[in-house]
Amino acid sequence: MLNRVVEDMVMQKKLSAVKIRHLFALKRFIDRVAGTDYLETSEVEALQQKFGVQPDVISWGDYFQVEVASDHWDKEDAEFQKIISTIMFDVIAAALVFTDRTEKFVTHTLTEGKAAEAIDPHERNIEQQEAVHLLILQNYYEQMKLNADLLDQEDLDFFGDFFMQRAS
Repeated sequence: MLNRVVEDMVMQKKLSAVKIRHLFALKRFIDRVAGTDYLETSEVEALQQKFGVQPDVISWGDYFQVEVASDHWDKEDAEFQKIISTIMFDVIAAALVFTDRTEKFVTHTLTEGKAAEAIDPHERNIEQQEAVHLLILQNYYEQMKLNADLLDQEDLDFFGDFFMQRAS
């Protein structure tokens, strides 16, 4: 399913068939693994009552689909696919890294990530860059209520393949 915002982009011929296929896959994946919606039902109802229509972005799948399509519609198909694959990899990584972690680990990740974020990106060392990336994964985990139990074997295979590809 394509979000209404993305449908408009399709009508304007801004997205190739390849990009549309990847946007479908991204939304399906995110909606399957996210343990919550982007907006709570009460928020959707309040917005619908106030404006007379539902918001365009309700699920996390909607959010990522619209963000990627809007920000990267002009990229080549291969680059577009790489962006989507990276998001999927990071979401899987977030679930794997943070599911069942101790509060001490989560607090440490938050503290180190916030400290590293305060440093100019061009001046961060490798450890600081990794701390910022881990903070992003932690935010995914918490905001989307991810859980490694929601990942299937196909997700884990994708994760392993992508990891090996990045390593080489």
